[in-house]
Amino acid sequence: MISKSQLINLPVRTQSDDHLGHVTDVEINEQSKEIEKIEVKSGKIFHLNTFLIDKEQIVKITKHEVIVKDTLIKEKQLLRRNLGIENTAPAPAINCEREG
Repeated sequence: MISKSQLINLPVRTQSDDHLGHVTDVEINEQSKEIEKIEVKSGKIFHLNTFLIDKEQIVKITKHEVIVKDTLIKEKQLLRRNLGIENTAPAPAINCEREG
């Protein structure tokens, strides 16, 4: 069994290998000693998104990563769209040739 301290900072990925962030907190049921939820934050310096992932959405936990169901990536995309950061492609270049 993996302890709470071992889970903190583990990368969290979907079944399709999309990176969601890292575990920042774990809620454990005191009676059953089972994980109820994990808190995941994305972004290296500024934690832009925070997810609370229920135990039903967790597919697998290893000592190297946490794998969650693919439905979470759809929630992340919806959140990015609502924040106005849906399109992360670079802006097109402008032709700045001089005449003369």
